[in-house]
Amino acid sequence: MRSVVLALAFLVCAARGAAAEPAPSPNPYLAAPANAPQQASLTGTRWRMTMNWDDGAPIGRWSWAEFQSDGTILYGYPDGQRFDNGRWRQRGSILVFDTNSMFLTGLGQIDGDTITGSSINVHGTRGTFVFERED
Repeated sequence: MRSVVLALAFLVCAARGAAAEPAPSPNPYLAAPANAPQQASLTGTRWRMTMNWDDGAPIGRWSWAEFQSDGTILYGYPDGQRFDNGRWRQRGSILVFDTNSMFLTGLGQIDGDTITGSSINVHGTRGTFVFERED
């Protein structure tokens, strides 16, 4: 009897797992609380980027980034290379992003057509960035 119950429990769990759909991607834009500064969603916008380590050395070769509606960041380098392995979230005027499986993460403040903030990579190296709206 116990084996029958276990077999039925397994079948029920397996059936639920087979019918389950993947969880939807989270909305990358969350409205700010009513008393916080309001900022439109970054979805669909393109930005020029300047990123430097705290010692003044440039961070990589980034030159632009586009914030996609599915929460990914499409970004490119001056040599034409393009990547879509960035992710972003926004709450009002706050931006949080990462690239390349969190190799680099950033936290920024959106102020109209400029985003300024700080970043850190997996090695603990810190930096700053300025994004300027292109569109």
